[in-house]
Amino acid sequence: MEKILDLAHDTETPLLTYHHETELTAIVNLVYLSARDNYRIEREEKAGIGYVDFILLSRNGQKS
Repeated sequence: MEKILDLAHDTETPLLTYHHETELTAIVNLVYLSARDNYRIEREEKAGIGYVDFILLSRNGQKS
């Protein structure tokens, strides 16, 4: 996931606004929306002491 976010951030964010929080938020939303085609996304699931923000489950049955 880190590599996907890095690639999207590097290719979609203008250099002058690269370190702005709003740009990173937009990239996370872009990647999230794109992932819905290939993954079933569950949100706010219990995980140990806290919660997981997103769980991406492959739609084709393969682990990734």
